[in-house]
Amino acid sequence: MSRAAFAASLLLLLLLSAAARAQQGDSAHTDSTRADSAKAHVLAPTVVTSTRLGDVDEHVPAQVDHVDVKTIAPGPAEAASALVRLPGVSAYDDQGTPAQPTLEIRGFNLSPVVGVPQGVSVFLDGVRVNEADAQEVNFDLLPMDAVSRAQLVRGPATLYGKNTLAGALVLFTQRGEEVPVMSAEVSAGSYGAYGATVNAGGVSHGLDAFITATAFDESGWRDVTAARERSLFLNLGRKRDSTDLALSVLYAHDRIEQAGSLPASWLAVDPTLNFTGGDFFEPELWHLSLRGERPLGAGTLRGTVFYRGLSAEQYNVNVNAPASDLFIDNHAYGLTAEWSASLPAFGRAVAFTAGAELSRSDVHETIYGGAPPACDSLTSLCANVYVPETDAALFGQATLPLSAAVSLTAAARGDWVRLPFQDRLDSANSATSSYAHLSPRLGANFTFSPTVRGYATVGGGFRAPAPVELGCASETAPCPLPYALGDDPALAPVTLTSYEAGADWEPAGGSTLDASMFWSEIHDEIVFVASTNTAGYFRNIPHTRRAGIEVSGTLALPHGLRAAASYTYLMATYQSTVLLSSQLPVADTARPGDVFPLSPRSRVTLTFGGTKVIGTGVFDAEIGMNAVSTQYLRGDDANAETPLPGYAVWRLRLTYQRDHVAVTGTVRNLFDRSFASFGAYGTNPVGPPGGPPSSQVERFYTPAQPRSFVLAVTVSR
Repeated sequence: MSRAAFAASLLLLLLLSAAARAQQGDSAHTDSTRADSAKAHVLAPTVVTSTRLGDVDEHVPAQVDHVDVKTIAPGPAEAASALVRLPGVSAYDDQGTPAQPTLEIRGFNLSPVVGVPQGVSVFLDGVRVNEADAQEVNFDLLPMDAVSRAQLVRGPATLYGKNTLAGALVLFTQRGEEVPVMSAEVSAGSYGAYGATVNAGGVSHGLDAFITATAFDESGWRDVTAARERSLFLNLGRKRDSTDLALSVLYAHDRIEQAGSLPASWLAVDPTLNFTGGDFFEPELWHLSLRGERPLGAGTLRGTVFYRGLSAEQYNVNVNAPASDLFIDNHAYGLTAEWSASLPAFGRAVAFTAGAELSRSDVHETIYGGAPPACDSLTSLCANVYVPETDAALFGQATLPLSAAVSLTAAARGDWVRLPFQDRLDSANSATSSYAHLSPRLGANFTFSPTVRGYATVGGGFRAPAPVELGCASETAPCPLPYALGDDPALAPVTLTSYEAGADWEPAGGSTLDASMFWSEIHDEIVFVASTNTAGYFRNIPHTRRAGIEVSGTLALPHGLRAAASYTYLMATYQSTVLLSSQLPVADTARPGDVFPLSPRSRVTLTFGGTKVIGTGVFDAEIGMNAVSTQYLRGDDANAETPLPGYAVWRLRLTYQRDHVAVTGTVRNLFDRSFASFGAYGTNPVGPPGGPPSSQVERFYTPAQPRSFVLAVTVSR
């Protein structure tokens, strides 16, 4: 999409807003209940109070999506399942397990896979949960059964700091309430899936408490793809007058077996096969946070202190290469404090927030497997690395209402990151990298009428290289996967400048229509280049771009019926000529305008549902669809080969609730569609099943899970 097309689209959006204003006049504003988990974006009145640690204010100059966390089926990647229903969010699976999908939001990734450059920040009660080693997010470790509300703030939201290029996912957990609650849920489904969750909460003697325990097991639909999830979450708090204090404790221990992708010759024989049987990821997590708030002067002081400890093992079986065994030991701790108030200035009330963050992340990684001289002949130790990272930041935001219809918001954040890389096998490889960056943001909100609102904003984003990326950045010495770390050439930080505008129309009757456009210029983007099936390296790309249009709407229909739809057009493109390694026989040169692999241009969501009272019970049904257009395979950055076909996948949910019992049935891939969400080029050294051996380059695919169902019964009091 050219700048001219973007400008024309912006003009069209403003004309539509003006037409809607003329049609609506001064009619009263009617709040609406969103009809689907893809709840449309809510824009702004003119007085805002957004903070880094509090609820996301839906009225800042940004696009904010509510995430439905209540109607997703049980499973170890519930957060990803909820997000993929939102407009413009697509997913692919290169690990071969539903527990570890990679999501793409505005052309940037949110993934649990080490080696996928990340562009979205995730926060749990104000604490960043992107892991310290590679900024990845483990969906299976998020306590979604304890999450009461969630929002996706799109774009480089300044207050949330580094890694927030496409947006920030903000999660808040349940607190104990005056009315005690207790519930138990059991579930069972396809491919050996079964689970149980117990929740309890209440208030006693001034203390509130909420606890949830979850267990989930699945044998998997492909060979050697079992998943196991165990977690326990506790919130303990005390509210007195205007002072609040809460302690959260999360323990989780999972094991996920991974099938990965299949050569096309194997997929044609049997999609349930496992090309490298034995891969697994086993994380164990302790997460503690103490947070509180109290009045201070004319405003409110908030603070969070946290500790997060992750120990994990990633075992990779490689064909015709030694297996590798990675052990991760991450310990992160720190604090965030902010003060917010409504202050008088220029004869008006200015919403003001100022704060600071300081954290330390100790990353220790060891890798075993391989042959001399790269690895020790006795212990098979290949890497032993320690990175004590320090992060510090100052941030502030102020919103000035110029009139009842217009407000201005200005924000800025300064980040400083220090990454001492210590190689404990060879001190000559040790080095220290430091990064500092100022990210500003300026925006305006417009209230055209009680039912039509809009915003426009320009802002910057920043991402420092992760420890894994710094230690694996040499083209001449690619890292065996998962990776071998050393003193490689320094990577530059990623910087982004984004322009965005949007409008929101909420006419009477509970229907909505939303539109937004964004244009982001990115410099020194970090990408992972796979030079072989089992090796690769990270490098900077001088100039890339993300530009797109997002349109969504909901429709409230008679007799309890509802509908929702969205369309997103996205261009994630190279803007520099770069030669990238590839398994293809010809050089893979990406040129300006070439589209990033695994980034579909068009994304569509549709949802139809209805609610009906039947006797003393309530029946709710919903059918939904996600569709994406074609996308190029990983390794085809030049867009020269046949792309992965587009696909549409449907889901169905039926719920009947009576008194204290609810029964929910969920069907995924309702029409049993066969498709692949991921594709890459690689050498298949063993040839088709049964041989003979081959050295040919093949297309590798990850087949989508066939139709599956989950039945859950919930009893509450």
